[in-house]
Amino acid sequence: MRYLQRLIRGAVLVTLALGAGRTAAAVPDARGVYTACYLKAVGAVRLIDTADPRQRCLDRIETRVTWSQPGPVGPVGSPGPQGVPGPKGDPGATGATGAAGAPGPQGYGASVSAIDPVTGCYEISIVDQLGLAAPGGGKATVCNGQAGPQGIQGVPGLPGLPGVAGENGVAGPTGPTGPTGPQGPAGTGVVAVDTERREIWLRRDGALVGRFFEVAGLGSTSTVAELPYVDAQGNPKVGKLPVALACTEVVLRRGIVVANALLTGWRAEAIALSSGYRSTATIELWDGRSAILASWQLTSAWPSGLQLAPARPGIAVPVEELKLVCETIARVSSPAPSPWPAGAYSFGLEVPGKVSIVVADASGVGSDSEVVESQDGEDRIVRKRPGRLQTHDLTLTCDGPCSAEIAGWRQLVADGNMAAVRADAVLTMYDASHAAVARWILASAWPSATYVATEDGVEREHVVIVSEGTVQTLP
Repeated sequence: MRYLQRLIRGAVLVTLALGAGRTAAAVPDARGVYTACYLKAVGAVRLIDTADPRQRCLDRIETRVTWSQPGPVGPVGSPGPQGVPGPKGDPGATGATGAAGAPGPQGYGASVSAIDPVTGCYEISIVDQLGLAAPGGGKATVCNGQAGPQGIQGVPGLPGLPGVAGENGVAGPTGPTGPTGPQGPAGTGVVAVDTERREIWLRRDGALVGRFFEVAGLGSTSTVAELPYVDAQGNPKVGKLPVALACTEVVLRRGIVVANALLTGWRAEAIALSSGYRSTATIELWDGRSAILASWQLTSAWPSGLQLAPARPGIAVPVEELKLVCETIARVSSPAPSPWPAGAYSFGLEVPGKVSIVVADASGVGSDSEVVESQDGEDRIVRKRPGRLQTHDLTLTCDGPCSAEIAGWRQLVADGNMAAVRADAVLTMYDASHAAVARWILASAWPSATYVATEDGVEREHVVIVSEGTVQTLP
């Protein structure tokens, strides 16, 4: 019994000693849990810091207890008094301007001339959406009061600027058939272009929306993949295959006469992503005799840009530039063959069963070899030998659109029929007397791109032909 009393007195002393330093202990612990030792004999409780190894319960006379349960939630206090209103805030920023509405339909425009100082009259010209004269003449003369007496003859004025070309008149009745003329020379597949009063017409779903004087980028191009290989003789070569075909961006230019609501409206539809802004477009190349030289059809076409272009030398009026994008393009009409092109030299292309034409110019035919360098041991000289053979692309230029044969050969690429499109081609250069002076053989040739551009006032079509080998031979 005395031993137990001494043990209890020791435990109480330990409790008091440990409790004296409790202010610095981590109670509760990091989790919010309280830990205590309960002295069962006298009912005393002491808190301990579990992080301190010196503080622990005596198992023989104490029981370890923990708790962390929060008490019940107290009642909600009554609301506080109303605060004083704060100062008025600054006005908010102005909202963004809403999108512009689609332009309304274009009516007739009018231009008024200066008043004649002698007659007191002036002239009003009425034009439609395309800048053409309105039905009924499109002009009216208005006079203010009676004309006065004839004045003294004035000094002749400077010559005026040439007026805009008028519309073609209605065709007259067909005359009697004349006698049959002599047989002309055989054609060669080249297109002759009458550049006088030529025009480029743009139609949207069949309706005429504009007339232009320049075009660029009218065609398509194929991405060419190059695959190195070794031929049967052990020579390293590069094979060429089409990967993707894309319609090139078409740029049309014209002089601004009046605003064209059909073009600006189509552009507004594309900006607003309106339903139906993608259309089937047709571009027609007209000569000076009111005849279509060639035409192209563009699917899923829409105007990606319409802007005022920089001033052009030799053009008195501002130039408007329209950009069209499309997904596919195909020639729908082609010119008839015509005689040899003028010039000191010309070039003929023969692809058996596909193409036989003569064109104005050709460039790029030839090849390069990769140079492989090596140096052995203590040899101070760098040795060089030929590596892979790289064939250059051939570019043909037609004075005007190329013939239907070129369009048909290019369409085989668009259709993915590479088994039919690849062929060995022969390029021949002729002098002014049409005598052959040089010849090249192009292995596994096919057209990778075609495009039309206005150059020196003439619409010329360019054809890019790739091949896997070029050999020059005597004519």
